[in-house]
Amino acid sequence: MGQLLIRNIPDDVLDAFRHRANSEGIATETLARRVIAQTASRPDVKAAIARMRELRAMTPAPLSSEFNVIRDLRDGDDTGD
Repeated sequence: MGQLLIRNIPDDVLDAFRHRANSEGIATETLARRVIAQTASRPDVKAAIARMRELRAMTPAPLSSEFNVIRDLRDGDDTGD
């Protein structure tokens, strides 16, 4: 397994991190491993947004709302647009 050394962590951030680990009853190193693993396993937000945009572009335009359909039928236009 690899190792990671992180330098120049602000004292207040490190204190808060140590406090969090202590409140969870685990070692600071264990908490650091968990946080890194959770962060690394998250999907890339920018890539996910780009994929959603691609899918949206491939999706046909939504159908007219029921209000428009009713209005069109009432006014004699049976296309539903």
